[in-house]
Amino acid sequence: SAGEIGAEGYTRHVSTAEAMEGEREPDWKGILAQHTAAFEFLRSPEYCSQRQVQTEHAMAANAACHRLRLPNKANWWLQEAKKSFRLQWSSDPEVFLLYA
Repeated sequence: SAGEIGAEGYTRHVSTAEAMEGEREPDWKGILAQHTAAFEFLRSPEYCSQRQVQTEHAMAANAACHRLRLPNKANWWLQEAKKSFRLQWSSDPEVFLLYA
């Protein structure tokens, strides 16, 4: 099914991102692309139970943007992380500060 194919792609994006992050000189553009793809996959309603993982992908993308000196894009990812976090945990901004 399409969901299974998508899930396999998601798993591939995650494992590729992890491998790239473990390199001596990480490819931050590649890492950003992998976390972006994983985040987008989890955006679908079928994966609403995975909001915590989606938040983690957004935070990883945020970190990659900082490494690439892309402050506007980093801030966009931070906002996406907050949205995903709110969907799962709370709309109270203080709660997100505890997480981040």
